Amino acid sequence: MLHTGRNRRTGRAAGRARRRGDPDRAALLRLAGRRHRGDGPRVANVGHLGVVRRPSGWFVATILACLRTGTTYSVIDGDSTLPARYLGTTDVIDVADQPAEPEVSTTAGTPAGDGIGEHAWALHRIGLTAADRVAVLTHHAGHLVSAIANTVAAGATLQFAPPFPGTDIGAWLRDSAATVAFLSPPQLRALDTSLPDLRYAVLDHHGELTAHDVRALRRYAPGCRVLAGYGTDHRGRPLTTYQVPEDHDPATAALRVPLGHELPGRPADQPNTVGEVVELRFGSRRTGHLARRWTDGTLEYLGHLGANPADDPVQTQHALRDLPHVTDVILTEHPDSDGNPRLVAYLAGGDPDQDPAALRQYLVPRLPDPLIPIHAFVLDGLPRTPLGDYDLAALPEPDEDDLAANVYVAPRTPVERQLTEIFEELLGLDRIGVHDSFFELNGFSLLATQMTARVRDTFGVELPLREVFGSPTVEGVARLILWKQTEQSDSAALEALLSEIEAED
Repeated sequence: MLHTGRNRRTGRAAGRARRRGDPDRAALLRLAGRRHRGDGPRVANVGHLGVVRRPSGWFVATILACLRTGTTYSVIDGDSTLPARYLGTTDVIDVADQPAEPEVSTTAGTPAGDGIGEHAWALHRIGLTAADRVAVLTHHAGHLVSAIANTVAAGATLQFAPPFPGTDIGAWLRDSAATVAFLSPPQLRALDTSLPDLRYAVLDHHGELTAHDVRALRRYAPGCRVLAGYGTDHRGRPLTTYQVPEDHDPATAALRVPLGHELPGRPADQPNTVGEVVELRFGSRRTGHLARRWTDGTLEYLGHLGANPADDPVQTQHALRDLPHVTDVILTEHPDSDGNPRLVAYLAGGDPDQDPAALRQYLVPRLPDPLIPIHAFVLDGLPRTPLGDYDLAALPEPDEDDLAANVYVAPRTPVERQLTEIFEELLGLDRIGVHDSFFELNGFSLLATQMTARVRDTFGVELPLREVFGSPTVEGVARLILWKQTEQSDSAALEALLSEIEAED
């Protein structure tokens, strides 16, 4: 059953609850449309609540009432069509028809133990005060509750971001003069404007926050600190946190921002041995993520369970974001011609005329073959939902021609196989395809001279360097070799014929 904030049947019940001196219980009774029965510490007859996420003061009031009364709840997406019974809730509160409040002022001095203090894990970590303006962009339930609880505990001003295209995130943060922002990595990557007031970003991530993200944030908000939280428990507190150092250097730091340390009193059960790569677990909770513990106790994210940490796609993302003008990258999987899953890349802000073959040749010396995308789309911007996250359903699908244009092609003839071995030995690479260019794989003139010498010794032909520069792929050089061999064969046959004619004379 769906209840809204203006249920007319709740007046008398709410009045009795107010007379009993529990305004938070009264608020829940009024919103849930229930009558009060009894004086227990919980809201009577309100079971596990579903609270529909809305950017309004009424939504905040409902969450605070749940926290203060100890009522269990789940935050539900506003566009969810699942019946309440499938969401595990006995009642659903939707405050959509209450007057929206774009800005909510809170009161400092929240008493300890009132249900809010235990959620305010970031209060002292980021030095939150009543002077702060806290922008809430995140929509993950636990992170959302953390933002509300920490803001209330500090007496700061809470601001909910309205629905918008992802590219407007930076403009909204700038215009709202936000000093602290709770957001996700995809929302962070949509920033495109200066944010002089932003001093702290609290990130909700599951291993996807990267060194590139930190560098991009500090480009728009110099001096901004970053606190990353991994997942949340049932109270909305992160399972681990990591404070990114102020001297963090993306050029030397790990590609992924570490998961960090557990909060006091809630250690992870696995991994508990330094260097051990196992699934990250907290009690009976399985995360499905691989992790490793460093000597200082820091937890490092290593990918999804079953993945090979050596083939982490973050390496591909890092290499592509190093390209000029590329601001963001999405990687998806698509089956190749043999049905094996391969990466497809979507680049925002890159060169729209990017040659797929040239892109592959840029990546070959930097990545193992499984991490090289079989196709890359260059887009003006990545599609986003109204909440600023990626809209994966709106990404273009590669067709058969796209997939064939950039796939690795193994050597097919004896000449190509021998030539590939020469390329790989000189360039120090493995698995070079017949369409890969010698020079775009970091070959240079001196190595090219060595290559032509090896060709002469192996195939008995002389290749001028100017011809190698004109056809620098394995396929192109193999074609030159065959042409030279045919030319020499024809010359030898002609000389033999002339010699025979001269002998007859």
